[in-house]
Formats: sequence, C-alpha cells, structure tokens
Amino acid sequence: FPYTTLFRSFFVDPLSPELQIPKGAPASTPSPMYQLNEVFTDPHIIKVMHNGASDIPSLQHTFSVNVVGMFDTYQAAQALGFPRNDLQYLLQRFCLAPGDRRCLPESEHYTAPDSGYANSKTLLKVQIQQSDFRVRPLSSGVIHYTQHETHFLPYLYDRLRQLLASGPNDLLQLALHLTEPLDR
Repeated sequence: FPYTTLFRSFFVDPLSPELQIPKGAPASTPSPMYQLNEVFTDPHIIKVMHNGASDIPSLQHTFSVNVVGMFDTYQAAQALGFPRNDLQYLLQRFCLAPGDRRCLPESEHYTAPDSGYANSKTLLKVQIQQSDFRVRPLSSGVIHYTQHETHFLPYLYDRLRQLLASGPNDLLQLALHLTEPLDR
C-alpha cells in the first residue's frame, strides 16, 4: 500500500507480520491499519487515488480504514472525456515527456524516483504485474514501482483539478460526485 506526501513516498505492507492482529485476539480487534483513519477520515486532507473504487472496499472491509475527501484521477479523466483513463496514460500525458520534470516536487527533502523509469516502465510494469503479491517479503522492485506511480498523484491532482475547474461548471461537480460514493 503505497502513499505519497508532497515530500516523500512511503510503502505500508498491510500483510507484514507487524500489522497483523495477534493470534488469540478477540474477533472484534481492529487491524493496526485502523490507525490510518486519523488521516484518511480527515476531510481537510485530500486523498488522491487512481481508480480508488478498486481499493476502497478492500480498505474498508479488510482493514476498517475509511476514506473521506478523496479525489480519484481515474474518475477525473473519465469526466474530462480523455481517450483513456488508466494511470499510464495520465503519466504519459502530463509527466513523462522527455526531459519534463514538472511532476517532481521542488524540495530538497524529497528523494525523487530513479529517472530511468520512463525508459523502462513497460518492461518493469509487465514484471511487476506478473509478481505474486502474496509472497513476503516484497521485492524492492515491487515497492519501488508502486511508490513511483503514487509519487505523481499530487501533481496529477493539481493538473486535473485545474482542467475540471476551467471546463463547464458542472464538470468539476461531476468529478466530485463520481468520487462521493467512495467516501462512505
């Protein structure tokens, strides 16, 4: 489970032994992942996801983590009528032009992902998609790949929000409405 702030990318492995409910604990014992609710339910912190519809039910059901105040880049791309809604398309459209560093936050505290990603993303994506995510520990390649993709979400949020806001008045409302059911 990767997540990114404006300054750094992180990876939380919900299947790591440290985050498992101890054996013999009462059935009502929440997963330690429940602690993410402090941030994830704060409506003043925008959570940016891509195709959150596939992640939200798992977070809610498996880990009792709820999400409030989410912006979904997949839904925004759909509302804008882009020819494709997948993350790879959005990255190529906004972030991965040769020599284009606009997506990288300007901060001395941020360690940017390997710049070779743009040239090797297809091969890496195929390798990662064929990985067995149940096997622990996860490979550094899996962790790096997922962190790298979430790294760009804050920038994509800014760009897509600007495009939605500059369109017809109902376009931004449509994108917000599309993500609203996921916030419950």
